[in-house]
Order: sequence, then structure tokens, then C-alpha cells
Amino acid sequence: MAGRLEFYWYETKPGEEAGTAWGQLAGASHRLHFVCQEMEACVSGANIEQVLGRLEYHMENYLVRVYELRERAISLAATIDGRNQIAGLLKSKRERKGALQMMEHLGSGFVQALERLLISLDADIALRNQHTHDKFLSVGLCTDNDIFDPADALLDLSANREGYQQLFDFLREETQRLVDEHTAKGKAVFEATWSLLEAAKEAEGG
Repeated sequence: MAGRLEFYWYETKPGEEAGTAWGQLAGASHRLHFVCQEMEACVSGANIEQVLGRLEYHMENYLVRVYELRERAISLAATIDGRNQIAGLLKSKRERKGALQMMEHLGSGFVQALERLLISLDADIALRNQHTHDKFLSVGLCTDNDIFDPADALLDLSANREGYQQLFDFLREETQRLVDEHTAKGKAVFEATWSLLEAAKEAEGG
């Protein structure tokens, strides 16, 4: 078979903006769901260093997908409302209430679903925004006094079998905790997204 895989995109035709925005948000929700599945699967590995590396990778991807989903949701809202400035207002927690009030003509179901989704994303968006060109997020072992690279901490205890096993077990528990916490948030975001998508259909008149 001739051909090759490449990235592509569709040009949105006039009159198709709302449908395109709806589809993009639906797609973003499925990508977040996939990341959560990958995160759950990564904890089963026997090598704790590899598990931690995969966890860090999936956690960063999770934050990227959360950000994408927020952008898609705001784009859908602005498209349905018809005012581009709504998007910028919805991103700001300070301006959001006023923006939502401006959108009341779309119905309380749509406005409430949008607000619920954006609130569920705020904390992770704030964390994602710490990952910049000069600051990089990592998963670290935080104590009362300092933060350590888990792999380095394990290496330091390699000659202490009991201490190594205690830290190994602790890291297993903490990895599972982080995964459970973020997959639960991901599930809540997924459900909130589909509530918004259904409300968007009603706001658009079915």
C-alpha cells in the first residue's frame, strides 16, 4: 500500500464552527480518558524506577490534555455565544462569573455545565502553568525538609536492604495514590465535559 502517516487538519468552513468545536471537545475528552488509562496501567511494572519514569511522563501528558480540554471547552462556549471575547473572560477566575452571566441567554443548563467543568480544571491548569520554559515539573519525594529524586533516594539505600525495601514499598503506595487521585479527577472531568456537550446541543437547538 502506497502512502505514509502524516499530521493533518481540516479547514473549518463557514457555518460549521460550532459543530467543529463540539467535535474537538469530544475528542479532547477521549484523549484525557486514554491518558488516565495509561496512567493506571503504568503502576503494574516490577521495576519501580521505570514505573516512576512512566508516571512522570503520563502526569505531564495529563496536564497537557487538561489544558487542551479547557481550551476546547472555552472555544465551544465562545462559538455558540458568538462573542470571541468570552473566551478570554472565561479563562480568568476573576472575570469568569461576569462572563457566565453574559451567557445566560444560552440557558442555565449550559452555563452551569460550563462552570462546573471549568472549576474542575482550575487546579490542574494552575499546576500546568508552572511548567514553563525555565521551570520543569517532576515527580519528587517530598519530606519535611527537602525534595528528593526517588531514583537517587533508592540508589542511596542500595546497600541497606531493609531501608531500600521500606522506601520501595512507600514509593509503590505513593505512586498508586497519585494515580488514583488523578484518574478520579480525570473521570470527573470526562463526565463534566459530556454534560457540557449535551447542554451545548440544547443551547444550539438540538
